[in-house]
Amino acid sequence: DIAGGKAFGAAAGHRDYGRFLVSSGPYMVEGSEEVRYDLPAGQRSPVPGFEPRRSLSLVRNPAWERAGDDLRSARADRIELSIGTSLEEATRSVREGTADVLMNMWPPPQLSLELLNEYRTDPSLREHLYFFPRDFVRYMSMNLALPPLDDVHVRKAVNLVIDKARLVEIAGGQGIAEPATHVMLDSLEENLLLDYDPYRTPGAMGDLEAAGDEMALSKYDEDGDGRCDHPACKGLLGVGFAQGEGVPINESTTTLQAGSIVEDLRGIGIEVDLRELPPEELFGMLADPVEKIGLGINVAWGKDYPSGSTFASLFKGGSPHNFSLLGASAEELKRWGYRTASVPSVEDKLHECRNLVGNQQTPCWAE
Repeated sequence: DIAGGKAFGAAAGHRDYGRFLVSSGPYMVEGSEEVRYDLPAGQRSPVPGFEPRRSLSLVRNPAWERAGDDLRSARADRIELSIGTSLEEATRSVREGTADVLMNMWPPPQLSLELLNEYRTDPSLREHLYFFPRDFVRYMSMNLALPPLDDVHVRKAVNLVIDKARLVEIAGGQGIAEPATHVMLDSLEENLLLDYDPYRTPGAMGDLEAAGDEMALSKYDEDGDGRCDHPACKGLLGVGFAQGEGVPINESTTTLQAGSIVEDLRGIGIEVDLRELPPEELFGMLADPVEKIGLGINVAWGKDYPSGSTFASLFKGGSPHNFSLLGASAEELKRWGYRTASVPSVEDKLHECRNLVGNQQTPCWAE
């Protein structure tokens, strides 16, 4: 509790620490020199250059020495940010030249598609449009202990049948998203797996025939026609984000992507009972194996730390983020009420990679 006055340096006694920040880099919040750190926290006046949710003004920090910092060029003398401005107002400011940069931290598209296309097609504007990887993956989890997903051929068929290009189109198209060919980010693998795409389909549009061939190898396709015809394939429980406040992606995007996935799975005989839930309820159900959720649709993961280890929670047994139950023990599966006696595990590989140091980890995570 920062407000409890514990030993947190300049932050002690403040809930709004940002207004009492001590800068060590090339910039500081304007007016920082006026903050009286010799006074008790309750008697200090906050730095005037930062108005939460409104504005932030940064000026040069006289305590910073360029000679001791090879990382930051610190070219500008002053940086002014307007916070909380609507996307429309921010766009207008950039167009009129009263602002230099528009930074939108909400999920993509961070720009209106109209503005994005305008900048793409105008040569004089194109050089002012910057694309960077968000290092964020949206995916669908599959419960490896629940029929028919306990059959690897069914899981492969699911991967092959889904039209990923359609999901990208719903998200806003090229520049907003791209199909993920594997779950871990290329930036965490030094691009060792750029060409790795085990479920490659023409144009990333899905391949019903290839998916059907894979399904025919499954024990859940009794007549070998490429469609799941076992009772377990009817009413497979899947959860997705409900429309409404707090949904981490555009409301219509959430519903349309889930609908597209459900329709694709119908092509290989899997009928999904889709339930759209508020985020808290959705993640609560996915984290509880007893709920027996088959598919977690539109869940996502980003890197908290620049290492493949940040994705290990998706695969590690006992992790609340491991919605697939990968690595669960036989005892756990029995306690949770599953008939499946065992599921695959990558615990040994996780242990191997996490015990390596520095750059030695990278090829291990790629493996």
